[in-house]
Amino acid sequence: MSQPVEPPAFECDVPRAGVRWRWPVAVLRWLLVLGGTPLLVFPFAWAAWVALVLWGTSRLEGMSATMWGA
Repeated sequence: MSQPVEPPAFECDVPRAGVRWRWPVAVLRWLLVLGGTPLLVFPFAWAAWVALVLWGTSRLEGMSATMWGA
């Protein structure tokens, strides 16, 4: 007959497991925060940049037209 296998000592494993599982959760949380923010901000920032460029070029065209007397 085989001897019963003793369960691992959870008193020693629990703090180590807590530390081991704490930093991946923190890393994933920071990746979501840092990765989710550009996903939300980027379309608006891109649209604002395009609008600014278009507005600037239209202003330059208007200025050049008045400068050259057109």
